[in-house]
Amino acid sequence: MAEAAVEKLKTVSESSVVSEIISSDGLKRTLKVQAPAEAVGAAFSSEYNKIRSQVTLKGYRKGKAPLSRIKAIYGGQARTDVFDKLLNSSYMEAVRKLELNIAGPPLVTEVTLEEDKPLEFTAQVEVYPNIEKVDLSGLTYVENNSPVTGEDVDRVIESLRRRGAQPVAVDRPAAGNDIIIADMKKIEDKGNVIEGDTFADSRIDLSNEMTVKEFREGLVGASAGEQKTITVNYSKDYPDKPFAGQSLTYEISIKKVQEQNLPEVNDEFAREQAGADSLEQLRQRIEKGITVERENQAAKARNLQLISQVVEKNQFETPEAPVVKYVEEVLQDYRKNYPGDQTPEEELRSRYRQVGANQLRWKLLADKIMEQEKIEVLPEDTEKWIEEFASKNGMDKDKAARALAQSGRINDIHGSIREEKLLDFLRSRAKMKKA
Repeated sequence: MAEAAVEKLKTVSESSVVSEIISSDGLKRTLKVQAPAEAVGAAFSSEYNKIRSQVTLKGYRKGKAPLSRIKAIYGGQARTDVFDKLLNSSYMEAVRKLELNIAGPPLVTEVTLEEDKPLEFTAQVEVYPNIEKVDLSGLTYVENNSPVTGEDVDRVIESLRRRGAQPVAVDRPAAGNDIIIADMKKIEDKGNVIEGDTFADSRIDLSNEMTVKEFREGLVGASAGEQKTITVNYSKDYPDKPFAGQSLTYEISIKKVQEQNLPEVNDEFAREQAGADSLEQLRQRIEKGITVERENQAAKARNLQLISQVVEKNQFETPEAPVVKYVEEVLQDYRKNYPGDQTPEEELRSRYRQVGANQLRWKLLADKIMEQEKIEVLPEDTEKWIEEFASKNGMDKDKAARALAQSGRINDIHGSIREEKLLDFLRSRAKMKKA
């Protein structure tokens, strides 16, 4: 009997839901939905029979209690379950019939639900915009991919030398290429961006460009046994976000000044530091690595230029729901990664809301461009991608395919190829300008 009620519910609810759009404002739609009384009755009957089969009432065998007793005791539970199931199925059927491309969950109001009477409710929902055509005219990009010079290679070699340097304590004032070992004490931190107040045996590399300039400038000339007070003013675009725009003052007790004993650059150095057969081979590897890195950076910059232009040329209203979801997810990660950051909540929301809206615009525009320009990801595209992956990783094709499948990455290949083909198409339509 319960199975028959479920089947009746499915048949009636999917065929007899009545729905209409009663108001439209931008991307917002208000729907009026009605499921027939037969569907409601079938849903209640199904729930009551399910409950009766599962419970044991005093004086009755399991599954044999009268429906009147089941209704009296479990009527509220049955109503809740019917509401959840029937409202959801009726809403989705209404969306399908009205051909709405919904962008988020509905706000359901004005619900009427009584046994053996029609279910009626109002649903307010957002839809994605209908993009008729994407304007791709006038696209340009600046190509900035400078050739690798000997000086570029020398800088990497010097970095490798410093990585392999042996620090030796010296009895003289610190120079710009030295390392200072010091005990540091935080004496002012209004933003409370650093946990703790003292940091023993801190290593400060005065030759490293990543060391803040106040340390690099203020500690040159200092000797072991001296004490310095240095205030660091972190720029607003400082990459470590909690420090951005902050001012911290440190008391620095210098314990050692160390000179970096750099290795000689020769074939032995190339073998020990990079596993190369010779210095010449090392320089060739470095040149190739810098070339690939710059090509990748140039491609990324080019793609960002093209994407930004497409989004700018094709502005449209975006639904709130997916943008709000994006902002909430970003803020959650932001607060977890930068617990000491004092940036006001509203400032962060405003900043990331625009990012989220533009990301959504690009996603919708990308889908439309693929359709508009008939760009497809073909089976041979996937085959080629796997072959290139196998070649780069020194694997045979079948082994590479199995590895990708086991790692779950095989599911991402289609998206990667799709994006690559789309951006290649945009580049073919754009005019290059030299930097």
